[in-house]
Amino acid sequence: MIGILIARNEEKKDLIESPYFILYSLGMCMICFGTQKDSEIMLDMTQLSEFSEDMKLYLKTLMTACAYAGSGNVLKVQEMMLLVAKPKEQIHNKNQSLAVLSISLIAMGEEVGSEMLFRSFDHFIQYGDVSVKRAISLSMALLSLSNPKITVSDILTKLSYESNKEVATNAIFSIGLISCGTNNARMATNLRQIAAYYSEDQTILQVVRIAQGMLHMGKGLLTINPINSNNLLVNNVGLAGILITILSFTEVNTLFLDKHQYLCYTLCLAMNPRMLMLVDSNLEPKNIQVYVGQSVDTVGQVGNPRTITGFQTHNSPVILAYGERCELGSDEFISCSEVLENVVIVNENKESRQRGTSVSFK
Repeated sequence: MIGILIARNEEKKDLIESPYFILYSLGMCMICFGTQKDSEIMLDMTQLSEFSEDMKLYLKTLMTACAYAGSGNVLKVQEMMLLVAKPKEQIHNKNQSLAVLSISLIAMGEEVGSEMLFRSFDHFIQYGDVSVKRAISLSMALLSLSNPKITVSDILTKLSYESNKEVATNAIFSIGLISCGTNNARMATNLRQIAAYYSEDQTILQVVRIAQGMLHMGKGLLTINPINSNNLLVNNVGLAGILITILSFTEVNTLFLDKHQYLCYTLCLAMNPRMLMLVDSNLEPKNIQVYVGQSVDTVGQVGNPRTITGFQTHNSPVILAYGERCELGSDEFISCSEVLENVVIVNENKESRQRGTSVSFK
């Protein structure tokens, strides 16, 4: 991939101005997902001696973001914030946009860090230039995929009426990302109002229709959130698909709105059902009582505390919203997995059958 970049750079002296430079760079940096190694170790800078400083910084930033994706590393977040804070005379606008996206990519999956970043994003919106505003909406969406928080949706809705078309287009698509597969009625109303506002502009209206389709994806049974197993694991394949689409929107006019709409299809890599289905060892569905409620952080607590709160009783299969967790309702069955998500195999509890009684979970 480095050889391809060098060859393309010889053909076009300032390759960073090309929209395809983003895709070339991302293809090279994707191999570093989850390694948590510094870019100097993975990227031989001596091979890039012919590149400009802006191109080197772009590759270094993207490789660091991919390597620490979902880790919540505070030091790397601070590094990216320093890049955002640089005067625009000292840094290329593509590097500044990438730094904003990298902040969210590193911090995603960590609740406290994500909440603190939303406060920082308010300052970016107030004092940042157009290149920063263009990436802010995508960064906020990356922190709340398939999770339409009211605070985030209000900011994105406000940005979708911006006079700058690129900022508005990215904000509209970000609304589709945060509401993807939720059937959220509030988001549906907002998108209908946006569609009426841009009824004369066919390019933006095209993105609004895509966002509406994402909202009703899978009739409300799918999600694109790449973090699973109770926020313990990151699906690197799904995250890579999301990152391709999001980075293509940093060059929305020359990539997505030109001839490369198919880049949106990479979101399919992140699609997975947000329901729980219990099956036996023969993969036959089982109708079993389960408790569904909001997850509770039980790290460091003594004993066997409840992992959910405000739960309701259902029979499987059930739909799990963002932040919800599931538990079996009785000891008649034992699950083969500690995390009840997607499809889980359950077996009968022989000890419970011998006792002849079913003890409810209290």
